[in-house]
Amino acid sequence: SSSKEEREKLNFEYRKNNLTSFDSNFIDSIHPRNKKLLIGFMEYLAYSDMAKKTCQNIKNNLIVFFQWNLIYNNNSTFRAVTKTDGDNFFKFAKEMEYTYTRVKCMKSDICTLADYAQFVLGREEFNNDGTTKSLKLKGVNKSTNKHIKFINYENIIDDKEDLIEGKNYLLTSKI
Repeated sequence: SSSKEEREKLNFEYRKNNLTSFDSNFIDSIHPRNKKLLIGFMEYLAYSDMAKKTCQNIKNNLIVFFQWNLIYNNNSTFRAVTKTDGDNFFKFAKEMEYTYTRVKCMKSDICTLADYAQFVLGREEFNNDGTTKSLKLKGVNKSTNKHIKFINYENIIDDKEDLIEGKNYLLTSKI
């Protein structure tokens, strides 16, 4: 129906505008190529089926990276950033006391942006199934099916044999 389509279109436009809007002091100060790449990537995320919060977290992580790049890395273009530069960024993130999880997410988001940049620039070969080599998950065996058992903190003593045996357990204080 027409009203449902209109709502979906408005929701999409809001999502796209939210993801592609940046503080003018920030976006106007980064290298023009980085600006174009970042906005293009955010538009790409707007079309994805990722949750709005996930997309916003990716945006926030990339803002941190590009602010660091502007201040500490001579505002290099994203393509000119070296592995050493990346290592320096992650040292910076640790010095700024970002949590391990946040730094890990930043690394993942930067790698995703790199895959996107490589794909958009047309320098990536396609596999037979139409996916690019860099966008495939590496080191994941599709037939591996790990079962994870959640163990309540209070029951660790009862389940200590399971803990000693397996590597597929997560500890949690709440279930």
